[in-house]
Amino acid sequence: MNELRERIVNYIPYDEQEESDKEYILKFIDTFDDVLTRKNIFGHFCSSAFVVNKNRSKIFIILGHGLEVMLTVKVIYLEWL
Repeated sequence: MNELRERIVNYIPYDEQEESDKEYILKFIDTFDDVLTRKNIFGHFCSSAFVVNKNRSKIFIILGHGLEVMLTVKVIYLEWL
């Protein structure tokens, strides 16, 4: 968690909204022990990605689905027609 916090501290916000978000996120990390799982009833960090190859002819998508389980990952690989 220290590495995540350090990266956020070192991040230079693009605008006022990002500055506000940065302050909120750091306060959240400092307030709660578990900010990476759904065990924290106040919230948790999550992310998603949309990845394309160099010539943008293929995409790689990872979708996370969590209901009663922590995280089940489904990988989808598609090719452009």
